[in-house]
Amino acid sequence: MKYFLLCLSLVFSSCFSEAPQNSSIPRFLETLKPENKKTQIPHSESITETKHNTKSQSQTSAPWVIESISPQSKDNSLDIFITLHGKNLKEMTELIIQCQDKNYIFPIQKYNELSLSAIIRAKSLPKAECFIGGAQKKKYYISSRLFQSLGYSDESLIIKNIIPQTITLKKHPMILLQGKGFDNIIAIQIYNNDMIDIDNTKIFSDTSLALEIPQNLPPGEYSLQFMLKDKIVHTPNNTFIITPEL
Repeated sequence: MKYFLLCLSLVFSSCFSEAPQNSSIPRFLETLKPENKKTQIPHSESITETKHNTKSQSQTSAPWVIESISPQSKDNSLDIFITLHGKNLKEMTELIIQCQDKNYIFPIQKYNELSLSAIIRAKSLPKAECFIGGAQKKKYYISSRLFQSLGYSDESLIIKNIIPQTITLKKHPMILLQGKGFDNIIAIQIYNNDMIDIDNTKIFSDTSLALEIPQNLPPGEYSLQFMLKDKIVHTPNNTFIITPEL
């Protein structure tokens, strides 16, 4: 009998000695405990870099300001001088005209801080509504300033260039017009808020003429109107500016 009790006590002690102390989980449930694995979090450095690059591109602005364009349209049958007025224009190394998402590059002929000029050759642009911009060190900056490329015109009178485009009302100020069809001109007027007759005009040829601007006119932007032998032609896109005398 003693031998039987001794064996029984040995069996009970072996069963309970393998269970972990202070554990409330039965041994057969221990295999169902979830593994303690670390959750992998995607690295966010590339996302931050992309956002930073996008932000820097959206904030990039041109190192100059384009305030006006003269003329604002071009007949593709002719070469023209285009002049930009603004600020810090000396920073621009090339003139860019963007038409139909394509950039057309033109060398700058002359410039200073407030204006620059470039020659736009005949048939160099498609007929389209274009945007003016510039280049600096192979970076292109396109502004919201519109430039109208008009295709090929058979108009009887075309103004190609006005020299100078800005004048002060000194004694007998003169401007020179270049274009074609000047042999048909009978009279010239300039227009701001009122129509003003030009009395002193000198036609040199069918492509060039000079006219004297009357004194005591108010400062502002003036367009031209021509009386021809068979019709009247107003050219609102060909303008010059009168500035007050300093």
